[in-house]
Amino acid sequence: MIAADDVYPSLRDCWLTGASAVPQAPEEWQSLLADADPTQAELRLLALTGQLRDVALRPVPPASVSTRPDLPPLVRLPMPDAARPLFRALASQGWCAKGLQMADARGFRAHPLDWFPAASTEDLPDTYLPWQDWVRGIAGEAVTADDLTDDTWPYSTPGARITALKAMRGDEPGRARDLIAGHLAGESAEARLALVRVLQVSLGPDDVSFLSGLATDRSPKVKALAASLLGRLGVGAGQETDLAELAGFFKVGVAGALKKTVSVTAAPTKTNAQRQRRNELMEHATVADLAAALGIEPDDLIDGADLDEQATSAFVGLVALTGTDAQADRLARRLVRKRPASAMDLLPRATSATRRLAMETLLNKSQSDRRFALHLLAELEPDLAEPAAVIRCHALDAMVARLEADERQDLFALSFVCTPAAAAAVLDRLIEAGVRPHDPWLSPLRFNLALTQSDKET
Repeated sequence: MIAADDVYPSLRDCWLTGASAVPQAPEEWQSLLADADPTQAELRLLALTGQLRDVALRPVPPASVSTRPDLPPLVRLPMPDAARPLFRALASQGWCAKGLQMADARGFRAHPLDWFPAASTEDLPDTYLPWQDWVRGIAGEAVTADDLTDDTWPYSTPGARITALKAMRGDEPGRARDLIAGHLAGESAEARLALVRVLQVSLGPDDVSFLSGLATDRSPKVKALAASLLGRLGVGAGQETDLAELAGFFKVGVAGALKKTVSVTAAPTKTNAQRQRRNELMEHATVADLAAALGIEPDDLIDGADLDEQATSAFVGLVALTGTDAQADRLARRLVRKRPASAMDLLPRATSATRRLAMETLLNKSQSDRRFALHLLAELEPDLAEPAAVIRCHALDAMVARLEADERQDLFALSFVCTPAAAAAVLDRLIEAGVRPHDPWLSPLRFNLALTQSDKET
C-alpha cells in the first residue's frame, strides 16, 4: 500500500521547483505513466496524487474540538415570528432580560439564533436551564417530576433535575426533599446551592429537620440559605450574645392613645462603625431572633417597626430573607407608598394584590420622582397593569405631554408591566397623540402584543 506521507512531499517539491515529478513517482504508478508523453505523464501523476490525498490524507480536527450533542428542546414554544425582530431590538437596547421574562410568562422562549445563554448567565427563567447545561458540556437526559428517581438521577442533567424537583415540590414536597437529601453530598457547592433553593417551593415545617442539618455544610452560601429558610419557618439561628448586642440597637415602646400598639425604633448611632455593626448583626439573625431578643412577637415587630432610612434597609433585608411570606407582604404594604424603593426586595414574596398596589403607586408618582419610580417599575413581573390602571396614570400623561423629549425610554418599563389589553390601549393613545404608528419608540408595546399572536396571525 502506498503511504501518502512518503509520496506527496517529494512530488510537491518537484512541482514547486518546475522539475518533472515522474522519476519520483512510486514504482506501482510507473506503468501508468510510461506510455504517455512527458506532459500527459505529469497530468496523470497529478491526478493520481490528488486521488491519493483525498483518500489517505483526511484532515484531523484539533484536540480541543469535539462533537456536541443536539441542542436540547425546551418546554416553551419559540416566540412568534413577528416578535423575534422586536425582541432583538429590545436586547440591543439592554432589555433582553425583561423580554425573556415576559415571553416566558406568556409561554414562549427565545429562538437560539436571536439569543443564547452563557454558562454564567444568572437570573434566567428555569426554561433555559437545559441550554445552560448544554453550554457547560453536561450530558444527560431530560426528566419530568414523574421520571426523576434515585435510579434516573445520575442520567439526568442538573437543569432538568431542578425543573423536575420544583414541579415535584408542588405535589409531593417530601419526595422531592428526600431526593435532594439523598444526593446532596455528592454535588458541587454551586449545585448544592441550587438544589437547596428548590425547597423555597412549598416550604413547610417538615423541612426544618433537613435544613437544620445543613448548618455543617462545607459551603458558606448553602449554610446561609438554609438559615434563611429556617428563619421563614420561625426558627432562629443567631448566637445569644450577638442577639443581645443587636437588641441594644433598638428601642421598644408603645404607640397610640386609644389602641395601644408596639412601636420599634432604631436607637441613635453616633458613628459609621456602630451602624455597620448593627447591619452586620442583622445579616446573621432572623426575624424570630430579633423579636425574641426584643421580647415581642414577630408580627408586632413587623407592624411596629418605625425605623430611619439606614436601619430600614437592613431590616427589609432581614425580613426578605428570614420572614414568613405573610410578614414580607405586610411590611411591603407599609413601605410601598412612602418608601417604594425599600419595598422592592419584599415584593417577590408578597401577594399579587400588594405587587399590583406597588405598580399603581409607581405609575402615579409625581414628576420629581417619576424617573426613579419607572426605574423601580422595571423590577416588577409582567402582566400586572390592566388598561384602567395605566391609561390615565401620571407616567403615561407625562409621556404624552412631552413626546419629543428624551424620556421615551421610560416607555420600556411601562410596556413590560402591561397586559396585552393595556399595551393595546397605551399604543392607541400614543398614536392618537401624534406618534407615528411604526415609530421605533413603540417597539416594546408591539413586542408585548406580538406575544399574543400565533405565526399564522402574524
